[in-house]
Formats: sequence, structure tokens, C-alpha cells
Amino acid sequence: MRLILCSTLLCGLLPLSPSTGAALNDFYLHYQASQFGDPVAGSNSTPTRFVPVVNLRRGELSPAPVASIDRFMLLDAERGLSFKYQVRLFGPRQATAVRAPCKIEPTLIPNPLSAGAVVLETNQWRDPNQAPEGCGPNFFLGPSPVRWVLPDRMTFTAPVRRTALDGSEYEASAMRIERAGVPWITYYWGYRLGLVSSESNWSALSLIRLPAALQGWPTFPNPDEEFELAALPPPFVEGEVTEFINTEDFPNSPGGQFSYAVTDEEKRKFDDGGAGKWQRTGKRFKTGGYVSVCRFYGSVTPGPDSYFYTAVQSECDALKAAQVTPKPANRQQLNFEGAPFRASLPFPKTSPDVLGNCPAATIRLYRAYNGAYGANGKRNFDSNHRYSTELNVIRAMANLGWVNEGVVMCVPE
Repeated sequence: MRLILCSTLLCGLLPLSPSTGAALNDFYLHYQASQFGDPVAGSNSTPTRFVPVVNLRRGELSPAPVASIDRFMLLDAERGLSFKYQVRLFGPRQATAVRAPCKIEPTLIPNPLSAGAVVLETNQWRDPNQAPEGCGPNFFLGPSPVRWVLPDRMTFTAPVRRTALDGSEYEASAMRIERAGVPWITYYWGYRLGLVSSESNWSALSLIRLPAALQGWPTFPNPDEEFELAALPPPFVEGEVTEFINTEDFPNSPGGQFSYAVTDEEKRKFDDGGAGKWQRTGKRFKTGGYVSVCRFYGSVTPGPDSYFYTAVQSECDALKAAQVTPKPANRQQLNFEGAPFRASLPFPKTSPDVLGNCPAATIRLYRAYNGAYGANGKRNFDSNHRYSTELNVIRAMANLGWVNEGVVMCVPE
């Protein structure tokens, strides 16, 4: 092939995934609004359907908000500082009559937000146990006075893979909070999900060495109040991958060589002949989900002149670890290019002969391998993989000698 899709120009146009250092806005600006706080408005916001979370100790589904422990405000970059989103993170429901303190002003989350960002601020807190109206709206007696003035340090991390209670995987960014200099709590924000999990970082050691600023604080983060995402909602449809075939530049490949265009720029490159003698097969699949899909490409020379996609973290990490930099001129390898789209993963198999079941509103995406490397070594064609939501397509490839690798990810219906 004369010019594969991954030309220098085209590779530079690939979209970055959050896991490669892009802004975390889709984790903190796309949140579901009905469960933890005020309704959301604004063009940047795409609230999901109701996302159920479960208290890990009590098994309680979607605990109702009781007292506002932490509040956060997110700015709309398109409308400027005057238009604000607000989401309230509500603290643990107390088994006693002791009410949790309330923060007077919400924390302003930077926009755009990047992994590794740190926010330092000082917050004023009221004690609702000290006045008849607690943190109320000051109709008659007035809210309680400020009792604590506490410094907070919030660190925002790159997305990590987490597992919901039903076994499905999703990516979330951790917001780690230190309060008055001691570890406090970690909130996890899921991609297009908002608040999906909490993890207490408070320890008995912190209680023994209680900072003077926290004296009298009535309730501390408790593992008994931790919660976790129960199940993934249907994914957003974010795009469409188009399949192309090339038989002229790859005459020895059984059934042809297949490739996949994700962006409009890539599709135009294939259609215009700038990437070789490719033609559309008429097959396509939708993109969207809660984990990023890694993309690897070899090279025109020495190859493999093919793309490989995986949403499995261990596969992605293993291929990255095997990659030699700078790219060797005489050794074939797959080179990481980023994560151009998102999908979901099938649930863990219950047995080897069971097909992977997919989360809500997603369908199976199968992968087949052309067997370029077999028991007798390299054959006279390049490695290639084909992806399809149609099992009969994969079976037809198997009849040509390809290997059915099963369900590798789940894509929107």
C-alpha cells in the first residue's frame, strides 16, 4: 500500500481520549442532574438517564440527599462566567440526629480541567446543630453562624478503570480532597455520568491527631457510607465507524484487507484515494460508551500495515509496553495512536463457551484475525483484523481461514 490512513498529517488529527491527557470536561461537565442536586441547563451539559448508586455496606439503592457536605460549581466555557452549573454532593446520611456541616460557597471547578490539576481554597462552614434553622434560608431566626474556616486541597486525576456492582467497566476521574491538611474523601466522576462513587480516606490516625481547625466537627467520612455505581445506563451515540476493504494493494490477503475510518477526515481520505485503493463495504458500527478504545497501527514498512483496536485495558497496556521507541525500521510492531472513540466492554464470561453479554442498549462487536502469523511463522500477507456487529460476517471470514476472536467490545444499538 502506498499511503496508509495513518499518514503524519492524519495521525496528528486523531482525537485524544481523556486517558491520553485531554481535558476532563466530559467527566465533570457531563453529569446526571436529577439524583444529587439541582436541574442542569446549558449547551455543555448532557445529563444522562438516572444513574443508580448503591451504598456498599447497607445495600441501599440511590440514597436520598440529606445534608450538603460538599458543593461544587462548574462554569460553562461557552457562555462565560455568568452562567453556572451547580451540582451538590450530599454527604452521608447520619444514623443519629447529628446533622452534617454545610459549606457556604460552592467550590469552583476549573474549566477546562486537566488531569493533575490542584485546587486550593479556604471554605467557611456552618454547624446546623447550633441553630434552630441550621443551614436554612434565614426566614425567621437565621442560619447558624460560621463555625469552621478550613483549607481544602482538591486533586483531579486522569481517568482510571473502575467496575460497577454488576461487573461492567467504566472510566472515572478521582477528585481527592484533603481537608485541614488531613486525608478526607475521594469522589469519583464517571465519563458522562457525574458522581458515581465515594471512598472515605479518613482514618483513626487522623482522629487522634485532629487538627485544631476541625475541633468540634460532628461527623467524619465513614466507610459505612461509601457508595458505588450499580449499573451503566445506555450509552450516548457519539459517532460512527465506517469499514473499508482493499483487495488491489493486498492481493494475498484472504478476503482482502480491512480498515476503519473514525472521523470525517479519515473517511474523506479513504474515499478520495489518498490512503490507497480502498472501497466502502457498506458495513459500519456506532461508537459511544464508558471506556476508551485504544488504537494501534504498525507501518507501511516493515508493517503490519493494519490497525488494531482494543477496549481491554490489559491488551492496551501490554501492546504499549512492547512498543520500542523510536520505531524500529526493521522490526514489526504496533504503535499506540491514542483512543479515537469509546465503547463498552462485555460482562465477564461465566464460562469459555458463553458469548459475552453486553450492557444496556449495546450490541456485540466481534473481531476476527486473518492468521498472518501461524504455527509455521509469517505467511505472505500482513496481519489484519475485521470488526463486525454481525456474527454471520465473522463466520464467513472464518470460512476463509480467519480466526474468530469473539466479542471484544459492545457498541450502541
